[in-house]
Amino acid sequence: MTILSQFWAECSIIRVVGRRSFYPAPKVNSALISLKVRKEPLLKLSDYTFFRRVIKAAFSQRRKTLKNCLLGGGFDREKIVSALQKMGLDENIRGEKLSITQLGELSELLK
Repeated sequence: MTILSQFWAECSIIRVVGRRSFYPAPKVNSALISLKVRKEPLLKLSDYTFFRRVIKAAFSQRRKTLKNCLLGGGFDREKIVSALQKMGLDENIRGEKLSITQLGELSELLK
């Protein structure tokens, strides 16, 4: 959600809302955010639907590596390994370690 929000909008935190503001109180604090929709997406990509598919797969399982998440998302093993090597990334990296720019590059390489 965070990556796609940043991709389509300028995001900023307006105010942190403490967990005690809610009943029953959750275990975490919340935040009010501002989303200003961009005229153009943050990255120029050849296929935005494919990018969304890559993002969905990359974050589908928190404890798995990016490679395994992408495999589970139906991407080709050889393309995944090749893309990670071209980007100079370890095969054991997790999706949350990549920047939005790196995720865009990965999407283009997997396409």
